[in-house]
Amino acid sequence: MIDLEKLSALQKNSKASFIQQKQMIKKLMSGQQVLCPKCQQVIKLNLPANKSDLDKNKASNVSCAKGCTDIQLDFIM
Repeated sequence: MIDLEKLSALQKNSKASFIQQKQMIKKLMSGQQVLCPKCQQVIKLNLPANKSDLDKNKASNVSCAKGCTDIQLDFIM
């Protein structure tokens, strides 16, 4: 049986996390420095240089050096 209160709390947390990640990516793409909320290291934005990088499945992500923040990105070119 599904606990509707727990499901609602999970949905609320997921939505908040998505919004936080979206804001972080926007800041990084505008050139601002963002620190990892867990380890306080600089988060880097790794983007594909061109279409061949996408074809080779090179990782496009947002991550810190330790890996506690690691958001995979999908690009269509």
